[in-house]
Amino acid sequence: MKQLICLEMILILSQKILFIEMLAVCVFFKLENCVRLVSSDLRNENKSIPWRSWCGIRDIFAHQYSNLDLESAWETITTDLPNLKNEIAKILNS
Repeated sequence: MKQLICLEMILILSQKILFIEMLAVCVFFKLENCVRLVSSDLRNENKSIPWRSWCGIRDIFAHQYSNLDLESAWETITTDLPNLKNEIAKILNS
């Protein structure tokens, strides 16, 4: 009985992890679409943001999903996204 409960908990956890991974992919798809709308003038004026890298983020998630390094993806979510948010806030406040 304990083994079945443990197995059930693992399955529930794996479903939640898969949901979070898929949610992250959706966020990056939307993010890339938004970044592509930024004018080249604005990109040239704000070189501190790696625009080209953000424009390619969807391709990494879409085409290399089965080989995706989840640690790198998590670092992007927890570090790079907040940095991007801060840089965009600076642009909007100037």
